[in-house]
Amino acid sequence: MKIDILIFSVFDSQYAMHSDTIDSIKEPMELSGTPNCHPAIDGMFSLNGQILKAMNFRKLINPSRYEEELNSTKTKLSKLIIYQDDGTNKDFAIIVDKIIDIKTIDTSEIKSTDDDTTSNSDFDSDGIIEIDDVLISIIKNIKLPKL
Repeated sequence: MKIDILIFSVFDSQYAMHSDTIDSIKEPMELSGTPNCHPAIDGMFSLNGQILKAMNFRKLINPSRYEEELNSTKTKLSKLIIYQDDGTNKDFAIIVDKIIDIKTIDTSEIKSTDDDTTSNSDFDSDGIIEIDDVLISIIKNIKLPKL
């Protein structure tokens, strides 16, 4: 079976999401603060009359590295992926470094992993695919982290 994936980068790694979970891709915008939220939530913003939370994928996957890089250099986060969460019907934004590509892949090319290197309590992995000699972790679904 063929599926379309959106490939993006965070730090020096590449990830992909099924395109049917993505509403749109936006340029970064000013965020309002969000008290009492998980540290990976950078803020909220309004899009088409809807208030969305913005989750920083860097903070989600490696908070200590995020802090180190923040203190040493100013890394510009470049894109907001507007994610459609079918489980809760609440859309939210995922802040990523760079959008790499949109590809059509065959699901038979996805390799499952037997270890926990691609697992995280805030997202489920579909496995890993190799494209142009680069290993890409495919995210099956993602949820907003809770405090």
